Amino acid sequence: MNENIKRWACHRALIAASFLASVFCAVLPAPSSAQGAAPAAAPDAQMQAGQQSYRVGDFVEALARWSAAASAYEAAGNPEGQVTALLRGAEAELSLGRGPDAVSRLQKALDVAQRIGNVSLLLGVESSLGSAYALTGRDADAARLCAAVAKD
Repeated sequence: MNENIKRWACHRALIAASFLASVFCAVLPAPSSAQGAAPAAAPDAQMQAGQQSYRVGDFVEALARWSAAASAYEAAGNPEGQVTALLRGAEAELSLGRGPDAVSRLQKALDVAQRIGNVSLLLGVESSLGSAYALTGRDADAARLCAAVAKD
């Protein structure tokens, strides 16, 4: 019984964190390159186009745009932009019913966020990853992540 209460509390915390992460991602502007506006124009435009496609329900196009932006941010040396684009791409993957692909994308985002040490991005990625684990039936992974986050 006690284990069920812990699992319920963890899932509830993940849901709340997921909501906060979705709000965070919705209001987060597309990151600009630290090297100036010119190199960032293409990925920033891709991020905006992806957001527009997502809003009208064209998840395939949104995913394509956010994937292109993630690659462009990575090539430009903008890990914050890359993580944001990966997060949004995972959201599109989930909307398309591609949970395992979303998890894979979020694990990559987690690696990048951990490498750069951006706590805000890291929390958003962990929250989204925990939710994706839960949505794909990976309760043990969700619980492990929840426990690791609670410990930090």
